[in-house]
Order: sequence, then structure tokens, then C-alpha cells
Amino acid sequence: MGKFSRDKLASKQAVIEKFQDGQTILLGGFNRVGAPGTLFKYLHESAARDLTLVCNNCSNDPAGIWYPASQVISEGRVRQLKISFTRTNTELISLYESRKLEVELIPQGTLAERIRAAAYGLGGFLTTVGYGTLLAEGKQIIHANGKDYLLELPLHADLALVKATKADLMGNAVCRATTKNFNTIMAPAADFTILEADQIVPVGELPPEEIDIPGIFVDMVIQSEEVLK
Repeated sequence: MGKFSRDKLASKQAVIEKFQDGQTILLGGFNRVGAPGTLFKYLHESAARDLTLVCNNCSNDPAGIWYPASQVISEGRVRQLKISFTRTNTELISLYESRKLEVELIPQGTLAERIRAAAYGLGGFLTTVGYGTLLAEGKQIIHANGKDYLLELPLHADLALVKATKADLMGNAVCRATTKNFNTIMAPAADFTILEADQIVPVGELPPEEIDIPGIFVDMVIQSEEVLK
């Protein structure tokens, strides 16, 4: 949970030092929309390994914003990947089949709600998504109101890497349009959250009613190295 500070702006080195072996890390973004590309680069430049990454997708297109994160996977530094959409990464199937990577395929809505459950302190939620399929293996089934449901548990993390369009020095942030995606629910679902912003402004400049990520959920703020057009 973010500490109270009027200036959370952090250096590249300070961010890299936060990556440690064995961490579970939430990666914000939906394809290239709202993806914290600078933080992906810092993650790749760190020495952290034996990681669990949680994301909607993780493309290995060399020209794409996700490439540094996908390189952490291809270099064998990720033990487990929890993901919804795999087709943008052409290496995942071979890594999984060769047992070099554990992959948990999670339906997109279920992924979002498991993260939200962690953020809101819930013990889990019931869903029919995946019931009767391979996705139900090993999960508790609960009968309620005449129906069977899967119990999906919260998905908490050590670190969250999220992106905003604009943020102030306290970490209060605005995510424009669909860049909200996973960023707004991942920020409060980790022990430590690092926020990347296209623009950083003084405290008090953001209208309170427009804030999508309250600064209380943010521990560090960095300036994005490039703004996607």
C-alpha cells in the first residue's frame, strides 16, 4: 500500500532495485493500450528471476511495447505465467511443452475479478466460467441457488507495474479512455505499486473527480520514456 508522500518520483535505479527473485508481478495494459513499456524495460534490465508474471497478454513482437517483458520469459527468468491471451507470443507453447515455463490460462473476466478480489480484500468469488472444462481442475466447486460454481481465489502480488496518462507527484493518476483496463484494479492489488505516467504534474493540479488511481495505492512514480501516439 502506498505510503503518504508528496513526492514519490523515483529514479530508474531505485525502480530496478525493487525487482527481486521469486516475486509475483502484475503487468498492466491490454495489448499496447495502457502498457507500462518503460517499466517493462527496467524489469528486463534487472537481474530478477524465478518470477511469476500476471498479465492479459505478453507479445514477443520485437517492435512491440511488451517485448522487454517477453524477453524476461524467453531468457528463462519466469517460473510461471498467469495469462489470458497467448497468441501474440509465439514462444509460449514451446516453452510450456518443454516444461521450461508453467502457464496458467485464465479467462479474461476471471483474471480481472481475481485481481479485483485481492484489491478489495475479498476471499474469492463464484463463477460458472470454466465449469465442466479443464480450467476447473483442482478448483473447489460450490453449489448455491441450484447451480454449481467454481470458487476463484484472489490474485495478489508483490509488485504491480501500471500505466497512467497523467499523474501527480503523490501518485494520483488519470488513465485516459481504455487505458484504464487492468491498471486501475492492479494498482491496489499488490504490496508495492510502481506507476509510469506520460505526464507528471504538481500535486493539486488533477481534479479529484477525474482520478482513476488514488495515490494511496502508489509507492513510486516514474516518467515514461516515450509517449505512444
